[in-house]
Amino acid sequence: MGQVSTEEEPKNVKSKATEIMSKGKFPLGKWESDIEALDNDKEREKTKLLGVVWNRKDDTFAVKIEINATATITKRTMLKTLASIYDPLGLMSPILVEGKHLYRLAVDERRGWDN
Repeated sequence: MGQVSTEEEPKNVKSKATEIMSKGKFPLGKWESDIEALDNDKEREKTKLLGVVWNRKDDTFAVKIEINATATITKRTMLKTLASIYDPLGLMSPILVEGKHLYRLAVDERRGWDN
């Protein structure tokens, strides 16, 4: 569907997409957009999208990570923390890879293996 150039086009795209999807028995009930013409709730700035917080005004995503800094760091707590991060879009992949690498180094050190 792509870009829109006038104020009325987003509404036309929305109604056409809704119509096409309902013909295929895929009714679309909720719409989220950063286009003001489609925005029913102008007061709400953030919304959850695929389990991730989306700031519609800035068009940014936020992933929440909770780390217990007071807990003793063990292999188990490292793995638990890595597994608790929900990232369906893969936005945190570079950070998770580094965390998994640190976990691997901890496992190798425990076994006495050198790389």
